[in-house]
Amino acid sequence: MTTIHLIRHGQASIGSSNYDVLSDTGRLQAQILGQYFQQINSGFDAILSGTLQRQIDTACISTSTPPERLAKNAAFNEYQHSQIFTRYAPLLAGSDSNGNSLSTYDHNVKLTYSTFSFLMNTWVEDNTPHDSLESWEQFKARVKTGLTEVIQNNNTGNIAIFTSGGVICTILHLLTEFPVPRIFELNWGIYNASITTLKVHNGKPTLSSYNNISHLALENNDSLITNI
Repeated sequence: MTTIHLIRHGQASIGSSNYDVLSDTGRLQAQILGQYFQQINSGFDAILSGTLQRQIDTACISTSTPPERLAKNAAFNEYQHSQIFTRYAPLLAGSDSNGNSLSTYDHNVKLTYSTFSFLMNTWVEDNTPHDSLESWEQFKARVKTGLTEVIQNNNTGNIAIFTSGGVICTILHLLTEFPVPRIFELNWGIYNASITTLKVHNGKPTLSSYNNISHLALENNDSLITNI
């Protein structure tokens, strides 16, 4: 039997010039995650991440794996959120409940749920090809291929995949056939440095646990519970 742990990266650096870098909180979350792995004697037979820096750094910090020895697979990269929001923001009008203009997208502004939901569902429903933007169907196929390869290459063992919220929720969509709008509800609520676990029997993955942050909750520090 194979156990696959889907681990969301630590908090990214929203509000900075480079979102794809762990914040100080994100680095601390990764350290706490590593302490948790040691406490439960969770040795991994394989450790993978996407190719985004926030994913790589979370993996390296929490598992003490040198970057050059970490297996990286772009199949586990997040959807192109900046490009999605930039493309579809002009379809919105007025301002959100925080007073932010909705006619343009600023990566330093945290979106409200209603705005996020509109933009993501517009992306899903848009069947027009865009050379610079991966479609929902392409993204979903990429994630499915990545997961399938991991399962085929690991008949047994304890596998860690450091990835992002959209990837994790899309895998749940593939396993459970949740309707797409529900997937983005899950995406909105998934925590940084959370663990979602799959059990694989005879090549078929099933959900064992979702969005576990007990390792962070035990710190009794609300600032560690984030979802950016």
